[in-house]
Amino acid sequence: LKEGKKINNIEQNLDNNRKYIFIAGLPRSGTTNLHNTLINAFGYRGLKFWELVTPQNPSIPRSIDTFIQKIKSLSTYLLYVYLTPDMQKMHSISTSSYEECWNFFRWTGYCFNYYSQTQIEDYRSFINDSDMNAQFRIYKNYIDSINTYATPYALKCPEHLMFFKELDSCFANSSILWIHRDPVYSLGSFCKMMDTVCSLYYGKINKLEIGSFLLKYYKLMLKTAISDREKISKDVIDIGFNILISKPNSLIDNISSKLCINRVSSIDKSASKKSFKNKLKYSIEEYGLNRKSIEAELDFYYSSYSKYIT
Repeated sequence: LKEGKKINNIEQNLDNNRKYIFIAGLPRSGTTNLHNTLINAFGYRGLKFWELVTPQNPSIPRSIDTFIQKIKSLSTYLLYVYLTPDMQKMHSISTSSYEECWNFFRWTGYCFNYYSQTQIEDYRSFINDSDMNAQFRIYKNYIDSINTYATPYALKCPEHLMFFKELDSCFANSSILWIHRDPVYSLGSFCKMMDTVCSLYYGKINKLEIGSFLLKYYKLMLKTAISDREKISKDVIDIGFNILISKPNSLIDNISSKLCINRVSSIDKSASKKSFKNKLKYSIEEYGLNRKSIEAELDFYYSSYSKYIT
C-alpha cells in the first residue's frame, strides 16, 4: 500500500485512442502462453516483472526510477525463487518476463488474486463491495503514463474473468480474449500451485480443503464471466487452449482478422509449447478431486463451451 501511494501523483490521462487486448481465462489455462504469443505476433506492449514489482515514481527522473525499479525487482525475484522454488517449475518467471495485471492491484489492496491465495471470505466481500470501476480507471491511467506513445497493450490476468464489466467501461478501445481449457487439467495444476503458496503462508495445509475451495473458486469465476459477458458492449472472443498449442499461427491469423490487427512475426510452435510446459508432477486425486466431480460441479461451463474445451 505504501508503494501504491505513488500512483496518486500521476496526472489523469483521458486519451481513449490506445488499443488494448485483455486476456482472461481460468488459472493455468494458457493465459501466459497466449499473452506472449500475442505480444510476439502483433508487436504489442506488455508489462514486465520489473515494472510490476514496484510502481513508477513520477516525482523523479524516469531513467533513475527505472534503475531503482530493476534493482527492487531483482531482490524480489531472488526472494521469490528462494521461498517458492516449485513455482518456477509451474510458472517460470524472470525479471523481464511479462506478468499479470493483479500485481498492480496488489499495490492498492484491491487484488482479487489474494482471495485464491488466502481463501479469506471477508476479503472477497471487501472486493465485491468496492468500486472496482474506480480501481480500473486508476490502472488505465497508470499504464498509459508508463508509455505515453500510442503503442497498444496486451495485458493478461486470470482474474479478469471477474471484471468484464469494469474492462468494458474503463477501456473503451479494447478487446477481451477468453481462453478455454478443460478445467480438469487447469484445476489440478492450480491446486498444486496454491498448495505451494498456502504452505508458505500457513505452514501445514490440508490438500482436500484446497481442492474443495479452488473448485468453488473456479465456479465463481466462470459464473461471473458468463453472466457479465452478456451485459457488456464489446464482444468476447473465445479461444481454445488446444488450438493455441497445436495451431498458434492459424489462431493468430484468425485473431488478426477479427480485430483488424496486422501481425509482425510468425510463431515457433515447438518453442512456444516447450516454454510453458509444467515441469512439476501432480494429480487431482490428492486434492480430493476427479473428473466426475469437476464435470458435475461445472456442467454449465462444459455444456456451453464444449467447442473450445475439446
